[in-house]
Amino acid sequence: MIKKIENFVSLIDTSLREAVKKMDANGKGVVIVVDHEGRMKGILTDGDFRRAVLKGIELDTPVNEIMTRNFKYVDINYSLRDVKRIFLENPIIKHIPVLDNGFFVDLIIKEEFFGIKSAKKEKQNLNIDVIIMAGGEGKRLDPFTKIFPKALIPIENKPMIDYILEHFLPWGISKFYISVNYKSSLIKFYFQDSKDNLNYEFLEEKIPLGTAGGLKYLEGKVSKDFFVTNCDVIIKADFKSILKYHTESNNILTIIGSTKNFTIPYGICKVDEEGKLLEFEEKPNFDFIVNTGVYVVSPRALKYIPFEKYFDMTDLVGVLLENNEKIGIFPISEFSWIDVGEWEKYQEAYSILKDKIRE
Repeated sequence: MIKKIENFVSLIDTSLREAVKKMDANGKGVVIVVDHEGRMKGILTDGDFRRAVLKGIELDTPVNEIMTRNFKYVDINYSLRDVKRIFLENPIIKHIPVLDNGFFVDLIIKEEFFGIKSAKKEKQNLNIDVIIMAGGEGKRLDPFTKIFPKALIPIENKPMIDYILEHFLPWGISKFYISVNYKSSLIKFYFQDSKDNLNYEFLEEKIPLGTAGGLKYLEGKVSKDFFVTNCDVIIKADFKSILKYHTESNNILTIIGSTKNFTIPYGICKVDEEGKLLEFEEKPNFDFIVNTGVYVVSPRALKYIPFEKYFDMTDLVGVLLENNEKIGIFPISEFSWIDVGEWEKYQEAYSILKDKIRE
């Protein structure tokens, strides 16, 4: 039986934003939508969330407008044969709710039903390279970065780069490449001293090359798609689903984007050409998809990067668009992304990760 059933349940009038927050809390990519009496009315998966975001649906939208109403379920007196049949006949289904006269009482999770070992085996098969861009000076984190490179700035009891490694390692990473320039000797010493069992290689930037320039050194080294991450961001995501989306879409570049809500702290006046007030809105909210600094990149993109020239990822995106190359967006929730790139964000990240470590 699932623990903390409340983390799997959202009321029908709950916003999409709050429902996804619960989805992140339970870590299973699903919430069950119920009415105010507790009867199940629908199911919301991480796939439903992504499709809603890409359609431009606002995160304040009630979840009952997005949920899947035609869902598979079993009665409380279910047999294992019934569960197995539903999973095998519907490969896309990962969760089966258990109902008692329409009331949600439990959730059967596919990977747990078929056994933890098989689930881990399924998860750990990406066999993909990850490039960590750790060559920048990190000026927004000054004065820490006067002493440490950004990748080694500590959060609670370990450096930032360790959190990045830990989020990728369970997915069967074949090799890590670390692009270095600023205070590179400290990063290399740290890896040599504590990462004996890690398959890694440094990409030495002779001059600062920006957030994409160092990728040019991979030309001839990699022959398949790879992940790229800045060294000041941490995301919790299903990397297998991201890679599947990237390859099936035939993207040359996929940007992992996070939903982000911004509030204008003022009243907004809309006027006509004569200065007459047409509409007044107090502190409006806007939802955007923002770049997290994590990507999937095809080796085909490397030819667009100049050799040993400062070149940011924004430059690469611009060149790819100019050449009509296909770029995709894979949305994740704002609760799955931690930005550590400036002091205010660092303090937020410190608080979040400290709490998780002590849980």
